[in-house]
Amino acid sequence: MADYKCENILSCGNFQSAICLHCNRRLCLAHITEHNANIPSSIQNLLNEVETIFQQINNEYEKSREAYNNVLISLNQWRTQQTEKIQHIYDYHLQSIESQQETLNIIQQDLTELLDRGARQPLKYIHRQENTSIGIIIHVRETIEKAKKHSSQLKWNYSISPPVNIIYDPKDSLSMPISMHISKPSMIYLKIT
Repeated sequence: MADYKCENILSCGNFQSAICLHCNRRLCLAHITEHNANIPSSIQNLLNEVETIFQQINNEYEKSREAYNNVLISLNQWRTQQTEKIQHIYDYHLQSIESQQETLNIIQQDLTELLDRGARQPLKYIHRQENTSIGIIIHVRETIEKAKKHSSQLKWNYSISPPVNIIYDPKDSLSMPISMHISKPSMIYLKIT
């Protein structure tokens, strides 16, 4: 047999006379009226809670936007600093490399001039003459040996090892140490006589 008693929270012996559309409870006439009187305050409480949550969400979002902007500014400053450091290191090495190439150019010119004046020209002279002076031949051989010995200076002796080793420590987000090892060549300048 079906129970047709009021389904109010407090026990009620009255028969059901209406169904609440928002909670589907079957209530008697007295309790449906009381129940309907409570609905606006319940709705207002829910609206207040929703508004509070909206405000909290917006406040948290604004904080996260501020944090995002601050992190972005810091990241851009870090990038600028690192770019400047890399540019400085690059300029330093470029200047060193260009200086070494200039030195090699001078050595090549000196050796070429030494061979021309100390060997080629005397050999041409000897070749035209019928009698040969042993002193000239000795001089030419010494010049050739000197040129051979000093031609080893025409090798590049420059390295950046490791090429560019960038070490990033996430604990230190504003600095990025760069370690490099550079060996500079030792050059001997020849005086052509």
